[in-house]
Amino acid sequence: MRDKLGEISGTRTSFSATFVRFGRKRAFKGPPIRTALFQNICDSAGKQMCDHIWFTLGLQLESLNLSPGDCIKFCARVTTYTKGYRGRNGFDQELSIDYRLSFPTNIKKLSGADGTTNADQPSLFDAGGA
Repeated sequence: MRDKLGEISGTRTSFSATFVRFGRKRAFKGPPIRTALFQNICDSAGKQMCDHIWFTLGLQLESLNLSPGDCIKFCARVTTYTKGYRGRNGFDQELSIDYRLSFPTNIKKLSGADGTTNADQPSLFDAGGA
């Protein structure tokens, strides 16, 4: 359980995290959805809020060209969700409330595992003309 996130539930704040790896989750229809795993999620004061978090890979995250060990900074809102399985035929799991980071914005790469910074990375929108 992410109790420290629960203490600030409903607020939007800054976080930092370390990228671990990419993953996939099933989609209802269509191809699998790409995801990204982050560890050591800390608030702006450096206090660890949770051990890991998964994000769906959107344009902002994909444009960072992440490698394992890269550190990022972002803003997100702490929200609740129901954890567990509500199935049929006696396969139900116990339901509980847990906390997640939703709507990540202003995502920036602080430093890479190879010592690069966000300024060294080309922007997703630099290639286009006005």
